[in-house]
Amino acid sequence: MLFLSSDTSPLVAEAVDNAQEFEADNLSVWVIAPEYLGAIALEVGRSKDKVRLDALMKSGILDMRELKGIIRRHGLEKKFAEWLKWQKTF
Repeated sequence: MLFLSSDTSPLVAEAVDNAQEFEADNLSVWVIAPEYLGAIALEVGRSKDKVRLDALMKSGILDMRELKGIIRRHGLEKKFAEWLKWQKTF
C-alpha cells in the first residue's frame, strides 16, 4: 500500500486528482493510474524507482501515449531520456 500527499509536487497532485474510485469489500479505494505511478517514479529517480518504472514498462499495462503526455506536461523529458540510457545498462 502506498500513500501519497498531494502537496508533494504538481505531478503527484495531478495524479491524486485523476485517481479512480473502486469498491473493494464494501470499502472505497482511490487508485492512481499506472502511467502516473511511472511518471512519479521517474520524477523521484532513485534506483528502486528506476526499477519500478522498468517493471511497469515490461508489464504492458502502460498507455505510452498517456505516459508521454504526463512526462511532457511535467517537464520530465530529460529524466526519461536518462532513464532510457540507464535501462540499456540494466
